[in-house]
Amino acid sequence: MDKQDYKELFQALMPKGPAWSREPDAKMSDLAEAVAAFFFFIHGRVEKAKREMFPQECEEILIDWERELGLPETCIHGNHAEGQTFQERVNEVLAKINRSFSPTVENFKKLAQSLGYNVTVVTTPPSVCGIARCGDHLGGNTAANYYWITIVDGARLTYARCGTAVCGEPLCRISWADDLECLLNRIKPAHTIIKLSYAQQ
Repeated sequence: MDKQDYKELFQALMPKGPAWSREPDAKMSDLAEAVAAFFFFIHGRVEKAKREMFPQECEEILIDWERELGLPETCIHGNHAEGQTFQERVNEVLAKINRSFSPTVENFKKLAQSLGYNVTVVTTPPSVCGIARCGDHLGGNTAANYYWITIVDGARLTYARCGTAVCGEPLCRISWADDLECLLNRIKPAHTIIKLSYAQQ
C-alpha cells in the first residue's frame, strides 16, 4: 500500500455529510492526507523491521547483531576491525552465524571465502611407516604434523557497491588477512599451529 491507498481507506471510513467533504481542497482532505502520511510511515517501518531480521539485509541494527555475537573478535594483536566497511562487518556477522562446523581444512577454506579471502591450507605430515603410501612426501619432523599453513591469495579488495556501501566509505578498501588470522587462531584445533602466508605455492 502507498500513501494514497491509506488516504482513500481513511476517507472511506469517514461519516457522510457536509462536514466530511472528500473534495481535494477541503480541510478534511488535508486531515486525511496527514493521517495517511502517518500510517504510511508506520507501514514503511514494519517493512523495514522485516528486513532487519536478517543480517545480510539489515542497516540500522547491525551493531546489535555484532553485540549479540561478540563481534569484533578479540585478538592478541589489537582490534583488527578498525576501519572496516559496512559490508565487511556484515560478512563477519554471517560468518559467525554459520560457523557451527568441525574445524577441518575444507571448512577453514569455506570460512575464509565467506570473509572475502581465497586461501589454500597445506598440512605437512611426516612420513610414517605403515601409513605413508607410494608417492607421499618423505621426511619431515614429527612436529610438522601440527602445522596448518594457510596461504592467502593476495589482500582482500572490498569495493563499494550500490545499495550496501555507506556514505563516507572508500570506493575500494585493501586489507590484509588480520581478521582471518585472528579467527582461525580462535577456532583451530587446540593441538595445531596456524601459519599465515601470502606467498604463492
